[in-house]
Amino acid sequence: MASSSSRPKRIKRTAVKITSRPANLDGWISDDEQHDIFVKNWKDRNIINPKYIDIDFFRTNGFRFQEHFAYQSLEKFVQLQGIYYPNLLRVFYANARENNGTVVSRLKGVNI
Repeated sequence: MASSSSRPKRIKRTAVKITSRPANLDGWISDDEQHDIFVKNWKDRNIINPKYIDIDFFRTNGFRFQEHFAYQSLEKFVQLQGIYYPNLLRVFYANARENNGTVVSRLKGVNI
């Protein structure tokens, strides 16, 4: 007869409910009209996962387009990896405007 100590122990599992929290826009958009426009047009837009380029891979394999990134000072930008914040990106793009050939945005009351 097998002893009770040889039986596998039961593991108590608890269910964790994962809920999506809405964007907390307090302080992100200071103007009420802009806030309403954001909620209507931008809040539920999909954000594509970021892509990055491994310039060393292309350099090693004989490609030469990476020189264009260096000329435009974009090498660091196209290689960025890490955490991104979709809700913050939505607010950035919702507030983006062109000003004398430069894209500017307003976030937390500060021009970016």
